[in-house]
Amino acid sequence: MKSHFTLLLLFFIQQIPFAQLPAGFAKFEIAGELNPTDLAIAADGRIFLTEKNGLVRIVKDGILLPDPFVILDVEDYNEQGLGHIALDPAFPAEPFVYLYYTVSDGNGLSHNKIVRITADGNLAVPGSEQILYECDQSFGTIHQGGDMVFGNDGKLYISTGDKGRGDMVQSLNSNLGKVLRINKDGSIPTDNPFFQVLTGKYRAIYALGLRNPFSLAVQAETGRLFACDVGNASWEEIDDIQAGKNYGWPLIEGKKTTQQAPVNYRDPLYAYDHNTGCSVVGAAFSPVTGGSFPGLYHGKFFFADYCKGYIKMLDPQTGTVVADFATGIDRPVAIAISPGGDFYYLARSGMGGGSEADNTESEQGSLWKVIYTGSEAPYVYQQPQSGLRVEGEDFFLETKSLGKPPLHFRWQKDSSDLAVPDTNILTINTVSLADSNAAFRCIVSNSLGQDTSAPAFLWVTTNQRPLPEILTPEPDFLYKAGTYIPFSGVAIDPETDTLPASKTYWKIDFHHDDHLHPVMTPTSNIVVDSIWIPTVGEPDDNVWYRLHFSAQDADGLSQTVTRDVFPLKTPVEIYCREASVPVNADGFLGTTPYIFKSVAGLERSLSVPGFLDEADTVLIFRKWKNGYDKTFRTFITPDTGIFSARVEYDKIAKANGFGLLGEYFNEAMYPWGFDEALLLSRIDST
Repeated sequence: MKSHFTLLLLFFIQQIPFAQLPAGFAKFEIAGELNPTDLAIAADGRIFLTEKNGLVRIVKDGILLPDPFVILDVEDYNEQGLGHIALDPAFPAEPFVYLYYTVSDGNGLSHNKIVRITADGNLAVPGSEQILYECDQSFGTIHQGGDMVFGNDGKLYISTGDKGRGDMVQSLNSNLGKVLRINKDGSIPTDNPFFQVLTGKYRAIYALGLRNPFSLAVQAETGRLFACDVGNASWEEIDDIQAGKNYGWPLIEGKKTTQQAPVNYRDPLYAYDHNTGCSVVGAAFSPVTGGSFPGLYHGKFFFADYCKGYIKMLDPQTGTVVADFATGIDRPVAIAISPGGDFYYLARSGMGGGSEADNTESEQGSLWKVIYTGSEAPYVYQQPQSGLRVEGEDFFLETKSLGKPPLHFRWQKDSSDLAVPDTNILTINTVSLADSNAAFRCIVSNSLGQDTSAPAFLWVTTNQRPLPEILTPEPDFLYKAGTYIPFSGVAIDPETDTLPASKTYWKIDFHHDDHLHPVMTPTSNIVVDSIWIPTVGEPDDNVWYRLHFSAQDADGLSQTVTRDVFPLKTPVEIYCREASVPVNADGFLGTTPYIFKSVAGLERSLSVPGFLDEADTVLIFRKWKNGYDKTFRTFITPDTGIFSARVEYDKIAKANGFGLLGEYFNEAMYPWGFDEALLLSRIDST
């Protein structure tokens, strides 16, 4: 995810201040520490988020659920990855989730595909992924495009980037730089504009002439389809997409002036130059009626600029910008507005700068909601949550609010005030059966008014929670790369004895330092299983796997136990007799003697300089002690002992001249070539 972007090759991104909104509006963060690319709002209020590295997450009742909906195996380097999401128009009655992501074809090649996955509550049905459409192979890692929306006709519209191949955009024998139109099951509608003149998957082409259309939106009331097309050197475009139309790229960027237009050419509805911004992203229509926003904001089209950090509002009737809606957002990437007018946006954040490393990943992304309050009176935006507790346990409630400080919090039980501290958190210690069915709420007030939270109910039972126990792996088990971690467990229900495997769930996360990567979503019906530990992965040794084993009884009581599985580590020592030589071990830098630990079984890489410039001598790389004669080498970390590698250099006195340089710099050692004259010049300059 991790800022990449399946979107944007940026050359410069300015520092962006704290986000600002028009008077009467407020915003609050719902979820953070994301690697976000897109979002979709379900009819039941859940928000589905895509993360670039292959995770789909769900926000329910304003809270990010801890377990991913699904984990996909994606190629996420640079602008590739899991880019976009759409929900079936009848979701959740038709429980289909549509995803657009990149997969590797090997040898540095990749392609994007559109799949459909079946949802079962908040988790994907294992094995339900169905490939609907596959895009042409990509020879680069940029301009992936890839948004998806359902039109009023029930068809799925898909935008594709040119993947750096502008020469393919005007060709109807390529699906790059296009808007595609398919049926929900992946078949191609016979009324597509080029259906009769094309064959195979290219019959899906609906419009062409786009560069990197990262965002799409449909106006529910009219069916109009807008695309935000990320520009090249000069212009960003918002295009009103129509059947069979050609939007000009690479022949025309921005609105046509003196260029020769292609057949069926259509100018963008709106275009802005790079003094105003440099990457148009995010697309959403607000409802014509309804919602809490004032009338000025009804029926408008909202778009963002990734570089400048703003969201603007455009009148779709005139194609003119009405006003700035928000400024100072840290790299906005997506906008979504529900039919009821709820307004959300994703800020990607990250390191910035548009480099490939920046584009590949972010861990600082966040989801925000914008509301209209009209004043600074209190507004409760996170409601306290109901819960079931065993008699004698504690019960915690929390609410979150906006408003002019200071805010005051008055908690009530069954409409009667509680003598508790004036804070947004309520603790009920050692609940009893007498507390069961009680309703708790919080009244938040300030000098301008008050707001009352929704009630949260407490249910208390005398039943006991189930008792899960992890049998394998044992507590002292150490894993190695290239092997399996076995896992099994048993759960006892104190009321009914052993629980069946259908009532137990396993979840596995890979931890690295202070963050984690989900490996397996909660999965039931496992008696005995194992996970494979790959030989290529995170090179840092501060890693471990955490196994979560949960059990739930018939009354809904659950309990989870965990076990951390740590790796077997082997010392690695890199030596050089001649000097302190810089060593790069999978991005970790040191100088000889360089000593570190590595996970056993992991494939590692080492590289050292081809030559070293010293005061009166030059060190020329000769070989590693084992005879390997290239400066770059790999090895498999052994299970036992110490992995020791010695690098050898030839030391040449500068006074002796350099007639033998060709002996050391040869094609086998330096297949990319070297410039002996440049090297001599550099050495002489010392």
